[in-house]
Amino acid sequence: MLFCFNYSLSQSPKDSNFVQLISGQKLFGNVELKEPSFEGDNYILLNDSIKYSIDTVIAFQSPKGFYRRHILVKEFYKRIEKGNIDLYQQVFINKTPSRLNYVNTPYGSIPQYQSGYSYSTTTEYFAKGEGDIQVATYTTLKPVLSDNPESLRCLEQSMTWKYIEYGLIGIGGVCIIAALSSTGSSSDALLISGGLGIAAGYGASFMITNRIQVAVRLYNR
Repeated sequence: MLFCFNYSLSQSPKDSNFVQLISGQKLFGNVELKEPSFEGDNYILLNDSIKYSIDTVIAFQSPKGFYRRHILVKEFYKRIEKGNIDLYQQVFINKTPSRLNYVNTPYGSIPQYQSGYSYSTTTEYFAKGEGDIQVATYTTLKPVLSDNPESLRCLEQSMTWKYIEYGLIGIGGVCIIAALSSTGSSSDALLISGGLGIAAGYGASFMITNRIQVAVRLYNR
């Protein structure tokens, strides 16, 4: 089934914020995405009084920016680049678990608490014109950017950083797995090495995101 929507940004004389329903209808007013902490599904609140379930909304403009979702997904992505190709972004916060180690000393085994840590990962999405939102990767963007050699060269660089990311995160993961099966100082050293490997992998991930964003901006200029 083909879904077609009108994404023109026509504005109300009173308010530029709006909710766009699946039908294409736009309702202007004060808009806020509500995300209950414990119970209930996310929803869109219009003018502090009218609730719209995520299923009924395809896009919305709020003071925080423009958000759109894929017709089959209930999560909204924030637009960070507008043009012939719109670029969207989603940030995830990841956490490693805490653990309790036992360190051998001359006085016996002493418990040692090792706290986990948090790191973020970013996923890019894009849409050309009124087309569906897709994950922004080398494979999906290459056909779209093929008519712009400068953008394509920039996109090629993202693949190089992708291989670097895989290698660093793989090494970090092996170190952490080894640390979980070890004890004492060797466990701590492996855990630190694993953390550094994953952190370096995150740095490579940042470069992938950067190259994708620059490639799209070059295409839109």
